[in-house]
Amino acid sequence: MDGRYYNVTVTGDVQDIGFRKFIESAANSYHVRGYVFNDPDGSVKMLCGGC
Repeated sequence: MDGRYYNVTVTGDVQDIGFRKFIESAANSYHVRGYVFNDPDGSVKMLCGGC
């Protein structure tokens, strides 16, 4: 990785609709590494970086 990482927060109606799984799939397609999780506040949070 080139050392650049990004914190991304997506708000709105994004839990319980498969959004996190969609993001994981899209990230794998583009060879992006990181973590995606549902936050208790209802948002989806990501820490990601390219490879």
